Amino acid sequence: MTRSSDVIILGGGIVGAACAFYLAREGIRATTLEAGLLIAGTSRACDGLLLLWDKVNDPEFELARRSVQLWRDLSGELGDASDDALEFTVSGCLALAKDAAQREAMEAIRAKMVRWGIPSEVTWLEPEEISRLEPNVARDLAGALYFPNDLMVDARRATMTLHHRAVSAGARLLDGLGDLRVIAEGDAVKGVAGPGVEYRADCVVVAAGAWTPLVLKPLGIEVGIRPRKGHILVVEKGPQLFRIPLMDTGYVATVESRAEDLQVGLILEGTMHGSILVGASREYVGYDRTINPVAIARLARNMVRFLPALAQRRIIRTYAGLRPASDDRRPFIGPHRAYRGLYVAAGHEGAGITLSLATGRMIADMIVGRETFMDPASFDPAR
Repeated sequence: MTRSSDVIILGGGIVGAACAFYLAREGIRATTLEAGLLIAGTSRACDGLLLLWDKVNDPEFELARRSVQLWRDLSGELGDASDDALEFTVSGCLALAKDAAQREAMEAIRAKMVRWGIPSEVTWLEPEEISRLEPNVARDLAGALYFPNDLMVDARRATMTLHHRAVSAGARLLDGLGDLRVIAEGDAVKGVAGPGVEYRADCVVVAAGAWTPLVLKPLGIEVGIRPRKGHILVVEKGPQLFRIPLMDTGYVATVESRAEDLQVGLILEGTMHGSILVGASREYVGYDRTINPVAIARLARNMVRFLPALAQRRIIRTYAGLRPASDDRRPFIGPHRAYRGLYVAAGHEGAGITLSLATGRMIADMIVGRETFMDPASFDPAR
């Protein structure tokens, strides 16, 4: 059986959903194909913070700044419905320093924010000021940076909202398809093949996250993306212990680190349902998504170190996902020169939620031949 579309998007996570959303707005018939079940991969196993200050380099920051504005625009467009569709909130964020070394690292982050032109959004808090803002946070910290304008969404709800709006505008969405491969004839792509069916199109966007290298390898394309496993703990409901999402300098260090072994930092994020999400770990273990008990133990110790009252709460669930980590800490966005009609949108590491809308907007602009909002050279898939 053969089906045809204007564009095929291979991958139904948040980045693929954003591509479908913006292509639909251009009147382009896109079909999104997901090998597994929808939102069963990395877009499920993550937090929903939309951050600027943890970005590693200038191109990633500019992409994030544009994307955060697009999230704000989308929330405004949805109006009152955005609470249900996205769980969009202006949450703020407290980046905690447990000692003098972490305080020094936070000062470096603050200097970076000044260089990027957003110093007014950053406030340094001394320990007593932290206690006034969040009384249950550990009292022996060295200080914190307060980012009052940081945003948060529910990653799963946001992914489904983007898909639903794309489908409402004429897109198609198919999941549970099994193994998928890009069809190439000569120097051009012609679609995607799955078990017993071909989906024909002259334009294919590979947005397969950590699995992107496996999709591109049969085409003779090597791309600098590796799966980087991360864990999330879910803590049971109880009386509210904090209002503002909490992180520590160790989290930023894990993002920037190129270490192969297990790295652990802090993210504490409350949900609208009352449970608490705890992260974040990073380790290179290939495509192994089994739970690492060492990572779980270190995350549990970390959460109690910064929020001691959590020692009285039960961990009710754990899960792991694979971040698509690029070798140079920049995602791959745009056409690949190896084949006409082949586009890549992957390699966002742990920032896929934040960067998704700007990525989708850029891919749509490229496909329709419109100038992009920033120079895409830094994200060239063939670099």
